[in-house]
Amino acid sequence: MDDIEKRIRKMAPSEQEAYRTLLQRIVHGDLTGLDVRKLKGTNTIFRVRVGDWRIVFNHRSEQNQILRLSRRNEATYRDV
Repeated sequence: MDDIEKRIRKMAPSEQEAYRTLLQRIVHGDLTGLDVRKLKGTNTIFRVRVGDWRIVFNHRSEQNQILRLSRRNEATYRDV
């Protein structure tokens, strides 16, 4: 089981479905209405802010790759 699925399973059931839907939107490139920003020092790595959660992804032409789902803290963007 990967880290992202593990974090989703620890959420409340109502949040689980919302985050799974959000992750699918990001993977398929539907970023409309989301708080998306490019990370400094990178060309293809972006983050989506949802409350105190951050979704870090690698933007590709065909399909985005989710790199990390974590609560915001000082280590959120390290090693991306």
